[in-house]
Amino acid sequence: MTKSVCSFNITILIGFYFIITSSFFCGLSKECNVTWFGYNCKQKCRCQDGTCKEDGSCFLHQKCHPYYFGPQCQFRLMMYKNMPILSDGDDHTCLNISHANKSVQFILEESIKFTWLRIVQSSESQDLVRLYYLESLSNRLKKCALLKVFRIDNTTIDVACDINCTVSELYVYWESEPSLCSVYINAGMNLLLHQYVNATDEDYEHSSYVLNDGDTSQSQCIKAQDKKTTVLWNVFLDEPKHINFIVIYSSFSKFISFSSLI
Repeated sequence: MTKSVCSFNITILIGFYFIITSSFFCGLSKECNVTWFGYNCKQKCRCQDGTCKEDGSCFLHQKCHPYYFGPQCQFRLMMYKNMPILSDGDDHTCLNISHANKSVQFILEESIKFTWLRIVQSSESQDLVRLYYLESLSNRLKKCALLKVFRIDNTTIDVACDINCTVSELYVYWESEPSLCSVYINAGMNLLLHQYVNATDEDYEHSSYVLNDGDTSQSQCIKAQDKKTTVLWNVFLDEPKHINFIVIYSSFSKFISFSSLI
């Protein structure tokens, strides 16, 4: 009996984007086509049309793909069910937060291991006062104990919190009355693209390339053979990374593994 196991499209998250941006600008070891960039062409272009410049930035009049944001558009965007004006990708459409509330609730499309989010405001950004999150399993509302805020420019801030669980909702509070234009919630960055992968069973070696191509469609799957032996997959990254969690896609489900032991 044969079953289909989808590619190990492993999304490895890093808590703070500035840890990894330095690698984007290393000298290119070979010439990349317009859909890839970076050292040995291991970063995938995430602009609207799937192409980018040699440094990963988008061509003139191009924006990030609707599901990506951040430096070189490399971070996957977690969508939320409410507040569509804040997730439309337009930093010029804004929402005034009333004096009575001074808070915003974000109901996520799916539970994630939260690391950081980016907030764009219409005027000089106000630092957050509090960030709360709803634990997926316990359904308990908890406060971020150690909130970190990084000012990117006059209207943009990045907000990080180390949370060792999956969350389904986020609540953001201010002292003032901000005018919010966009809120981008980080859902991960794929660090396995074009990295070296091998298997302990040589029968799988010829198809190991589908594990690091970033394609999660069912057409890009490894067919598991009916064997009694366990097959182990080894993943080798070019350089050490701080991994928050790993996401593995199969043809049946998506599995999230916390990486506290990695």
